[in-house]
Amino acid sequence: MAEIEAIRRRADASDDESTPPDEGWQTVLAVFGFPVEENAPLINRWPFVTWGTAFLMTLATAWALSFGGPDVFKNWGLIPTTALRDHGLTLVTSFFLHGSLMHLLSNAVFLLMFGDNVEDFLGHARFLLLLVGASLAGDSLHIAFEPHQNLPLIGASGGISGVIVFYALQFPHARMVQMFRWWFSVRWIRYPAWAAALFWVGLQLLGLFEQIHGLSNVSALAHLGGAAFGAGFWFLSREGKGMREQVSI
Repeated sequence: MAEIEAIRRRADASDDESTPPDEGWQTVLAVFGFPVEENAPLINRWPFVTWGTAFLMTLATAWALSFGGPDVFKNWGLIPTTALRDHGLTLVTSFFLHGSLMHLLSNAVFLLMFGDNVEDFLGHARFLLLLVGASLAGDSLHIAFEPHQNLPLIGASGGISGVIVFYALQFPHARMVQMFRWWFSVRWIRYPAWAAALFWVGLQLLGLFEQIHGLSNVSALAHLGGAAFGAGFWFLSREGKGMREQVSI
């Protein structure tokens, strides 16, 4: 009961726009513009797939930026005109490579932020299936609409987009906190995960317009493909859970 009361007090305090997140590392991320979770669902198992993926992303990107040379992204990125070269190996290697430290940081933050809860809910094997499926769906949509593109596609955004959408659908009332600065004034804005997902999808649609008209080198197609897979995976997981509950009764 004491713990429940403490949670209630924190929830009441979080309604104050002057109240920062509970954890110091969350405040640091918010200062850099990242939204952070508040009162996230409890985790019952260690999300080793999430952390292992983030570690491999960091390792591969550090190698590419430090020792890979100027052609590393061309050789190991996904190029639509030769999408299945090396027996489709670049479908895998392109996921782990990132073009800059900020590109890596943003993807790693969102994967770690949302992936642990989704992995805890789905289990390790099904979470890995979600991550792989969303990545391939994003790659496929990018290839379908950019078949003559010779620029390499790199980054884990497609797979992580599927995780983000799954999280928003499964935990719609989980709250996000974001810092808003206006001159010397600081406010902490709080909103539900479903609202964040809708806003994010809107940004991707705007990015799609820019991509189609050659105004951006970010593949909104890959993001939207991964997001669509995440939504479908959530629906199928929900249906499967309902069927298992009926059978168990």
